[in-house]
Amino acid sequence: MPDLYRYYIEVDGEKYSYQTEDSELPVKVGDNVVFRYKQTKAGNWIDRNSLGKAIDPSEYQ
Repeated sequence: MPDLYRYYIEVDGEKYSYQTEDSELPVKVGDNVVFRYKQTKAGNWIDRNSLGKAIDPSEYQ
């Protein structure tokens, strides 16, 4: 079984947990992000492979 990395992300004051096999996150501080998540008793869990940067169509070329 591969190693899993757990990250904690805060978006607009809400805390989320993200678990992945990647040692680096696909986003950085200041990025506009999109993701799916589940609310559980343990907190908000971001669905695996759903975290990414939001694309602004006005800036996309």
